[in-house]
Amino acid sequence: MLIGNSNTFVREGLMVTPRGYANKYTTAIGSDAVREGEQSGRSLTSGLLGWKALAREWLRSNPNKNLRDASAHFDMPIGNLLQAVSTLAEGEAAAPFYAVCIQQQDNEKALDIARQWPKIRGIVRQGNGAIAELLMDSLGFSHKGDWLNLITEHFHLHIKWSEVDRVWLLAEQTASQEKTVQGLYFIDKHDNAIFSLLPRDNKPVFDIATLQKQIALVVSDADVYGDEESNSDE
Repeated sequence: MLIGNSNTFVREGLMVTPRGYANKYTTAIGSDAVREGEQSGRSLTSGLLGWKALAREWLRSNPNKNLRDASAHFDMPIGNLLQAVSTLAEGEAAAPFYAVCIQQQDNEKALDIARQWPKIRGIVRQGNGAIAELLMDSLGFSHKGDWLNLITEHFHLHIKWSEVDRVWLLAEQTASQEKTVQGLYFIDKHDNAIFSLLPRDNKPVFDIATLQKQIALVVSDADVYGDEESNSDE
């Protein structure tokens, strides 16, 4: 039996679990490069689940950073960071970002959310670091077999829909406690982003009560991943 964790991925048929050194050291090796609060030769202080609180604290301490920055800092897929900001420990200060997962049977309805935005930015990232940024005034996805297609006079985008494992809606919490939509992230089973859709102008206010009337939302980590704690704020 092989047991991985939330960072485990499959490459060329092999199951790979990163050792997590990037979270302990500022450089590859050396006791003088140990991050503050960590000890060489000891387990990470974050433990198995504490990395979520660690990620939220990093975002609180770096208000000019976004989830992509956090993903690079912790060397984690963006799906892991979305999971982290979807939870909040009792008594913990609010994180600058809020994420909620859409139940898998309603993944298709996530596109309807984006269709309400007058101007949209689509982001597609390749594993080699290439990034495609697509600007559009409306969303006209159509299905053909297993493919989700967006065809305009300027570009063609083809997404293999069966690769979308879950969809996250990310919002940023303002000083007035309002949550403004930052984007929709379409994530594969390895927690990597397949593509994302973001409103370009007049970011809508995120109201979970209103959204729940339109679409089924996941209210606990256990419903998303099946094996972790259930303490997300609703």
